[in-house]
Amino acid sequence: MTEPAATATTAAVTATGLTLFGLHTGLDPTLLLAGLAGALMELSYGEPRPPWRRLTGIVSASLLAGYLTPAAVAIVRIKSLLPEGIAEEVILPAAAATIGFLS
Repeated sequence: MTEPAATATTAAVTATGLTLFGLHTGLDPTLLLAGLAGALMELSYGEPRPPWRRLTGIVSASLLAGYLTPAAVAIVRIKSLLPEGIAEEVILPAAAATIGFLS
């Protein structure tokens, strides 16, 4: 018999990534947290919103940053806009925070 708390969990962030409704998405937790930080920074600059809209905005910005950041950094790398000395591991969290802030 499964534990009731385990069956009620719909979303969890683990060391291996994000799990939604029991499906492992493979999103990097570092990028999700950086996107969350960017979304929280945006709240201090934006106009006041109702709590439900703030919550959905933060969650969607964090997920969007988790999904789009690897592709955005790859495109920037292909277009040779980054210097060769900068590793992708260094630029990924900053790019995720920027995407979270702008979305």
